[in-house]
Amino acid sequence: MLLASLIKNSSKFKKVIKYTIGCLLVIVVFKIFGEFKNFRQLVSLDWLHVFPVVLFWTFLINILAVWRWHILLKSCSNKSNFLANLNFFMAGNVAGQSTSKIVGELGGKLAYLKSQGIDTKRGILTIFFDKLLEGILFLIVLLLFVAEIFLHAHTDYKPLYIPIAILLFIMVSWFLPKILSIMVKFLPNQYMKSETQGIISDSNKCMIILLTIGKYLASAMRYMFILDISGVNLSFVNVFMGASLAQLGLIVGITPGGLGFVEAGWGGALNYFGISSFAITKFLVAQRLLIFTSVFTLSFILLSYKWLSRKFY
Repeated sequence: MLLASLIKNSSKFKKVIKYTIGCLLVIVVFKIFGEFKNFRQLVSLDWLHVFPVVLFWTFLINILAVWRWHILLKSCSNKSNFLANLNFFMAGNVAGQSTSKIVGELGGKLAYLKSQGIDTKRGILTIFFDKLLEGILFLIVLLLFVAEIFLHAHTDYKPLYIPIAILLFIMVSWFLPKILSIMVKFLPNQYMKSETQGIISDSNKCMIILLTIGKYLASAMRYMFILDISGVNLSFVNVFMGASLAQLGLIVGITPGGLGFVEAGWGGALNYFGISSFAITKFLVAQRLLIFTSVFTLSFILLSYKWLSRKFY
């Protein structure tokens, strides 16, 4: 009992520390890039018209993410259920708001594997490849953004950044099965050698590539909408590039929901694009409130549907 109590208190203490770090980072970001001249105007949103749009984009982003992992799971197991997968994925997203995005998502996926009786080792390999694909696209966009910073004078090339990023991603992903087949030969573990092959295959790679691109574009569209209602006028190319810094914040962020890290990524990107301090602050507040609320709302809807289905069917 004492050990359990200590573990529980330690977990609560870690959450408090993470939230504290996140809040301190937000304060630092707002101090550097933003301003708090009119707090009421900063937090004012037309929720009736704005929230349903953000909720739609959040739903689409999560559907695409679950669909991609569902396809990868189908390559090694016939037990995967899409709706159950979506429920656990959203539960992981909610958990990520109190731990971190990576930990929450991983916890949700592992819980799903256990609930469906899917071999954990095989499942973990599919999680790895799922995040690998996302990481490849994110890294390509991020490197192009860094190149754009150094080649700022050559603005005529900007419209080409999106097709270049997508083309590079398609090329790398298309040859990924062959690259992996070469790499696994050097693995000492025989199990890893046999199970790695076939997860990304010629039969499923087209759909996986399209879903990965679609998810990133949907995420950029959601950010573009929130930027627009915050009074920030940016081209889609700039939003597409800036979203890579937000993704970086979610990956490296140890704070709940990437609190502070996402704001730092977007704050730096918007400052580079020459956006005013007040507009930056309004967007950072709006995106945090809207995305946070949409994740919880979707999870509540899915859990309610699951409860009603069990009760009446």
